[in-house]
Formats: sequence, structure tokens, C-alpha cells
Amino acid sequence: MKVLIAVDGSATSERAVRFVVQHRDILGAKPEVTLVFVDTPVARRIQIAVGAKQLSAWRERSQNEAFKTARTALRRSGIAFKEVALTGDPGQAIAQLAQAKKVGLIVMGSHGRTALKNVLLGSVATKVLASCTVPVLIVR
Repeated sequence: MKVLIAVDGSATSERAVRFVVQHRDILGAKPEVTLVFVDTPVARRIQIAVGAKQLSAWRERSQNEAFKTARTALRRSGIAFKEVALTGDPGQAIAQLAQAKKVGLIVMGSHGRTALKNVLLGSVATKVLASCTVPVLIVR
């Protein structure tokens, strides 16, 4: 089975990775796992002020930090994986990647906010659920 795991370096995304490791038997003999990290865009004036080289280095550090724990857990478990780093709206980018890669399951963590807080703050998980037809497993 093709599985997409959304990571951001948070405790909730770490729980999503642990869930996949602990329940790998439900994913088939050799699951095709892709880790995805989506960085939000930086305003143009900040890009200019910081400079392309600094921004690129910052993005690389952010990506490595987001992938670090997931890499370790998946390597220890023997699950092969690929990494994809994107920039954009996280909910939309995750949904689009899942559909483009024709994955069978998206696994992601949720902070467990109330419906009211989701309305006010937005939720990546809510956007993913609303943006694609791929099954989504939300781990809290």
C-alpha cells in the first residue's frame, strides 16, 4: 500500500509515524511510505530582505528538523521511505500530493482542537479531509 505521512516535527506528527510503525502489518508486506513536509510561503519582502541563500538554508534546516524523528523511527523499524518537501498551503499541498501519487492512505497527526478553534485557526487535517478523496487516518 502507498502511504503518505504528513510530518512537521511536532509531537502529533511523531505519534502518526509511531502509529504506522506499530501497525505496519495492516499496510501490506512492503508499504511504500512517503514523508511529506509542507513549509508555508514567506512574504516577498522578507525573501528580499533575508536573501535567497539565507532563505534556502533556513528552509533546509526546517525540513531536516521536521523529518528527523520520522526518519529515525522508520529506519529503526526497517520501513523504506521517501521524503518530499513542498512549499504552500499545507492542507492543499498534502491533498494534491496524495492524489498525484495515488496513495491509498494519508496518515497525519492532529492537535485535537475543538470545532470552534478550527473555524478560527484553521486546521491542516480539516483542509486535507475537505480537499481529497483519499482516506485519511488522523492520529491524536
